[in-house]
Amino acid sequence: RITYSGEDTFEDVIRNINNSGAGVTVSFDKTRAAFKIESSRTGKSAAITFDETMFDGGLFGAKGFDFNTAGNTAWTPDASRGESAASDATFEYNGMWMSRESNTFELDGVGVTLTKESEGQTFNVEVSRDVEPAVEAIKKFVEEYNKLVDLLEKQIATARPKSDKRSYYEPLTDEEREALSEDDIIKWEEKAKTGMLHRDNILTQIKNQMRGMVYTAVEMEDGSKLGLYNIGITTSAESNYAGKLQIDETKLRAALQENGDKVSQLFVKASDLPGGNPKDRNARLTDEGIGDRLDDIIKNAIDLNGSLYKHSGVTDKALSLIDNPIYRELNRYDQRMSDMLDYLQTREEYYYSMFAKMETAMSKSNSQMSSLTAMLGK
Repeated sequence: RITYSGEDTFEDVIRNINNSGAGVTVSFDKTRAAFKIESSRTGKSAAITFDETMFDGGLFGAKGFDFNTAGNTAWTPDASRGESAASDATFEYNGMWMSRESNTFELDGVGVTLTKESEGQTFNVEVSRDVEPAVEAIKKFVEEYNKLVDLLEKQIATARPKSDKRSYYEPLTDEEREALSEDDIIKWEEKAKTGMLHRDNILTQIKNQMRGMVYTAVEMEDGSKLGLYNIGITTSAESNYAGKLQIDETKLRAALQENGDKVSQLFVKASDLPGGNPKDRNARLTDEGIGDRLDDIIKNAIDLNGSLYKHSGVTDKALSLIDNPIYRELNRYDQRMSDMLDYLQTREEYYYSMFAKMETAMSKSNSQMSSLTAMLGK
């Protein structure tokens, strides 16, 4: 209900009506000295009715505005001026008549806009998928995958640099640090850390599994199989692009149009199979989508039961300081150092003995030379 007083201006009344939620918008045409009232809805619900208090003795009547038929509470369209009563849009869809309040609506997931009457005409609507969002998402996945392959390849292929023809950059001793500037220390340590993962077994295994993932098809829910190569994603044959993925966008778009659901499964399908041992792990990798498959490959390397932890002697059940590859490798270095020290000591003793014998021989030679010189001198 909208109330007003004799002190209110028409601007106040119009503003109150427009803000009242009555479903109409009122404006005043100064040129024609007339009000314009429009419904904010469409269809039959757009019909506007007036209360009698709007007419004789009411707001407009009191202000001197003349309504053609005072007392009428409904507007009657004038056909001579092209006016028509509000009505719903009616149409026949697959043999069934339907109606909508608006000419723009959604039908079975398809946006429809009716622009004119078309009695007796039949329209066939062909619907196609909007695959562009999926194409962009897959392109982003391939881009990030290639970045990971590039990172792994760089770490595996980078060899340790040498400070000279024979020696690598080794960690600095305390004495060597004292002899170098802070800037030189930073540069040296950067060189010493370079190539530490050269031909690393764990990284190489991850890289090989990622490459194998591309050529291993995923089993769909209906029992069929689909691989990345079936939708236009393959590895490049170029040597400087080895292992990275490339996309045939035409083939990818066709696959999304024809089998969008299966392409979705290819990337997001989850697996309930266990992956505790190598045999189960291979079965799980075949059953799950590319996303989870790549996630499992990384986890199998860095998780608590992964290659990296096992390499350092850590498992989910125990921590072994002596039963792990790193300890055994350090032990081999210790044994090698011990053997080299033993060899050095043996060589030292050998050379000490040789020098001692040489000194004895030289002493005898000098004595003989002195005797011979004395005899010749006489």
